[in-house]
Order: sequence, then structure tokens, then C-alpha cells
Amino acid sequence: MSVQALVENSCKHGLQSVKGARKIHVSASRNDSGLIITVTDNGKGIEKEKLKWIESHLQSEQDTGQNIGLRNVYKRLMLYYDSRAGFTIQSTEYEQTAITIQIPIDLALVPKVEESHV
Repeated sequence: MSVQALVENSCKHGLQSVKGARKIHVSASRNDSGLIITVTDNGKGIEKEKLKWIESHLQSEQDTGQNIGLRNVYKRLMLYYDSRAGFTIQSTEYEQTAITIQIPIDLALVPKVEESHV
């Protein structure tokens, strides 16, 4: 659900007003510390002041009615992964935006389910 919300956000806010070859790239990888999922678009980007405002309001309990999708993803990650998940936004105006989710490896691993024979 989190990745879907980030892709929808890229479509609506990043790519909608851009002409030409619009791209969204979703990647997932694992390193020693955790699972890393990144959603990148080549849209209009986010201006620096707005990005600072978004980052400061992700953690806020105050509901401004803005950035609902990003806040929902952030809050869901923090609740589900006990505030140990990472959530970063990097953006260059008129070039791209990349949102990265990082989940600690001990919380990302799913235990193997034993096969039962009936």
C-alpha cells in the first residue's frame, strides 16, 4: 500500500504538469541494514522551501489537509515498524524526486512457513 501511494503521488504531483517522456522508477534492494524501496520520478520536483515544510510536517500531529498521502505512508511505516523505519525525500526542482523507505532487516525478514502435510 505504501509503494502504491508513492507512485500515485508521483503521477499526481510530479508528472501531471510535465511534458515529454514521463518516468517513474520503483526499486527494491536489500543491504546489511535493511530493505530499501525507492520511488523516483522525473517530474517537476519540489522547491527547497516546500520540501523543508513537508519534511517538518510529516511527523506533526497537526493535520493541515496537505500532503495526506505522504503523511499516511510515513505514519503507517512508523506505526508498523515501531518508529525504526526510514523515510527520506530528495528532490531537485525541474528534474526529479526520489522517496526512499528503509526497513530494518530484522523487521523486514519474514519467517519461513513450514509446510504441513495433511
